[in-house]
Amino acid sequence: MDTKKSAVAVINSSGIIQMTNKPLQKLFDYKASELEGQNVSILMPAPFSNRHNGYLAAYIATGSGSV
Repeated sequence: MDTKKSAVAVINSSGIIQMTNKPLQKLFDYKASELEGQNVSILMPAPFSNRHNGYLAAYIATGSGSV
């Protein structure tokens, strides 16, 4: 994953970051150890960070990504 030039985060169905690559870590100025195990919403500004868990739950329930 570190060979990619794009920033990438892999999350589970609960929104918990499982893995990140170096471009993402550099972009957000975090170490992998600071990100992994955290909710992906820490990378988002409000109000998106406050709403993301609901969006993710709706996607899991419906399979639709529309907001």
